[in-house]
Amino acid sequence: TAKLTTRNSRLYDAAGNMIVFTGVVSANLNFGTSLDNSVSSQALKQLKEKGCNVLRTTIPIVASGDMYYVYKAENGNFRTGDYKKAGANPIKATQANKQKVIDKTCEVIDLATAEGMYIIIDWAILTSNPYEYVEEASEYFGIIAKKYADNPYVLYEICNEPAGCSWSGDSGIKAYAERLIDVIRGKGSDGIIIVAPRGASNFISQSPAVYTDGHKDACDDPIYDPLDDDRRYNVAYTQHPYAFENAYSDSNSRTSFGWRIRDAYDAGLTMICTEMSPMAAALDEKDTLGYDFTQMNKYMRMFQEYDISYCYFKYYINNGSYDEWCMLKPKVNPTKTTWTTDDLTTCGKWYYDLITGDGVFVDVDYEAKAVKAVRDTYKTTFSSYGLEAGSGFNFFTVFPTFAVAGSKSGTAHYFKVSDSDTLNDVQYQLYCERILKKIKTLDGSVTVTAPTTKTAMNVTYTYKSKACTLKISYGQNTTDGSWGIFFDIK
Repeated sequence: TAKLTTRNSRLYDAAGNMIVFTGVVSANLNFGTSLDNSVSSQALKQLKEKGCNVLRTTIPIVASGDMYYVYKAENGNFRTGDYKKAGANPIKATQANKQKVIDKTCEVIDLATAEGMYIIIDWAILTSNPYEYVEEASEYFGIIAKKYADNPYVLYEICNEPAGCSWSGDSGIKAYAERLIDVIRGKGSDGIIIVAPRGASNFISQSPAVYTDGHKDACDDPIYDPLDDDRRYNVAYTQHPYAFENAYSDSNSRTSFGWRIRDAYDAGLTMICTEMSPMAAALDEKDTLGYDFTQMNKYMRMFQEYDISYCYFKYYINNGSYDEWCMLKPKVNPTKTTWTTDDLTTCGKWYYDLITGDGVFVDVDYEAKAVKAVRDTYKTTFSSYGLEAGSGFNFFTVFPTFAVAGSKSGTAHYFKVSDSDTLNDVQYQLYCERILKKIKTLDGSVTVTAPTTKTAMNVTYTYKSKACTLKISYGQNTTDGSWGIFFDIK
């Protein structure tokens, strides 16, 4: 009965029972020469007993050491997309490299299957167009799909967080997905295939008004699966809500992260949120993250209402970093039968309560810690706060040239954030703090602090012996009705 199908925006097993995934994301397979013990049979057994029914594991497309399927940097590890930068000198994977990835993948699949857990195999695209690696992905998934064609526990997540590309078009995500679907189906597998939308798995839908180039998103242009006349058969989609940066909203707008997920559900698309967390998706330089349980609980209520599957990012990592990001603290044995307060991070306690229903950690004051960040060092960008649709003036690109009084005197520059008012106070404060940090490199005597609400910030400083005043404000652009940030220097 383990065999899955998609129907009416949901997952069902062969007996007709609805299946909702409650799972975790493991460490990348390239950490260490042997399997991380978070994906050992003992660890999987503990996770299953506590309420998890799926494990998502990441396949090293690029990696340090000898485990990578496409290439690596000459001087170490780097993310997909970075190879285009000058000096990256990508080294193509040999067949021996690829075989290591295949062998490790099979080991994880066999472990999960033995424990009766579903396993999502994630092709770890980051910040790039998956179509650039369509040949390597076809080779990899062809091998795995052929070997596990009859294994009902295997799901194929054929791209992780594509960016810098469109959904539709000849070399877009949809074209890539259709090629991979043909490969996987051609090997005899009718397992669930998960596809990520553009914008780092953020834009499953978007306002039709943005389709000026004719390209659409998945809600308006779903994938056709040749296995069945129903274009949505056994194809699922994902979004990755990180609550600290992707605030949930009940507004009837496709600019709302939560609404996009519901929009996909209403369009008949099966959603599996293969990553979710109360935290932010990006670390600062001190490995510190913010988290927002109030927003995350809003997502969870929606997931429960719409029977949407999800995986917590992430369970455990064996190199001692990403402390608060993981459920388990560093150096805690993932195979432990019982987890105590000392074993779990704050977010780990929240997720433990969620999956077990035990309420063991109900005394944790989640709400009082709804916003936590190291303000002076948080390296924020628009993309890391869910504002990747922003366009227009970029302060950081033109700094410090823009700081010269007179060259831009009295001229307001505008950065569009969204078609609606979506920027929250914390995002605006962190962005202003980042600007102040830049200005203080020019004039260390500046003592202005960033506003805690979306009010204007005025900074007076001296640069090249000239007195300068920079005004930053957030508001609506009367020209096109959009919302964004205005810069005015005098």
